[in-house]
Amino acid sequence: MDIVFSQIVLAGSIAVIISLIVRRIGKKWLARENWVRLLFVIPEGTVNPLAVHDQHEIALSAELYKRFKELGIPFGLEVVVQLLGEEIYFYIIVRKTDAHHAHQLIETLWPTGYLNESEDYDLWSSGSTAINQATGAYLTLRNPYSIPLKMASKGNFEPFLELLAKLSRLSPVGEGAAIQIITRPASQHLLQAVGTYLQKLESGQYSPSKYIHEEFIITPETVKLVRKKVSSPLFSVNFRIVTSHSRGEAVRILRTITDHLEKKSHDEHQQYNEFVAKIPKDQKYFINEFLRYTFEPAQEIVMSADELATYFHFPGPTTAGAKIKR
Repeated sequence: MDIVFSQIVLAGSIAVIISLIVRRIGKKWLARENWVRLLFVIPEGTVNPLAVHDQHEIALSAELYKRFKELGIPFGLEVVVQLLGEEIYFYIIVRKTDAHHAHQLIETLWPTGYLNESEDYDLWSSGSTAINQATGAYLTLRNPYSIPLKMASKGNFEPFLELLAKLSRLSPVGEGAAIQIITRPASQHLLQAVGTYLQKLESGQYSPSKYIHEEFIITPETVKLVRKKVSSPLFSVNFRIVTSHSRGEAVRILRTITDHLEKKSHDEHQQYNEFVAKIPKDQKYFINEFLRYTFEPAQEIVMSADELATYFHFPGPTTAGAKIKR
């Protein structure tokens, strides 16, 4: 009996240790030393350069994210305006072992575009007070993740292009901002659970659920919206914003960005999801996570490839915005 009991205790201890190790690995899923940041560059178009932003660019970014998912490649995205300078830089973050695939995908989807390995950017000035010049926030979803965000449709909704316009108005000296999205595949368990619930709704069986909120009006059309989201490739996402100001006004810049994203995702009819910005109390820890590309489970939201492309997509040769790094 003692031997059996000892074996049970030992097995339980091993299980706990394995669980802790898995959680630790998951927390450090994006260890900085294993990843590379690649600068996305696309020259201006030769016909009507910077004249129009093609809706096709949103679709191309959605396709890029879907192909990363198909290939099992986790990735990150960044758009940055440095503390000194006014150009808007776009980056893709992948494992060093996946950099070759990233290059191939970019060259396939954007024939005139290319990736360059990038050095660190300067989001704040050097010195012991640097951390005091920066502040950050992350986005959560107001409603359960299965409720979709508003997405770009026929060119009549372009929140990211408007956000780039705000970034272009930052002062070339002393103001900086970075928007970072870190992804990993969404849990299959969540997908299966929502799929089962949708089947019940579509067969006329309604019951309260954690997958929708109480003000969500269930109609055939709104159920289609939920079905469309969970049928798309889904990602677990950390959506972070960090801003800096040489004279301690980083919060003002941060609010400009977060207010825009909250406002653009707002839906008075409660049929779409909405972003909500959270400013962590421990800013030093948060910014360290940002710099290390750490995936933080407590900041996790779930977005589809199409939602990601609506709120973060790469420019094309005719994308308006003279300050985009070309």
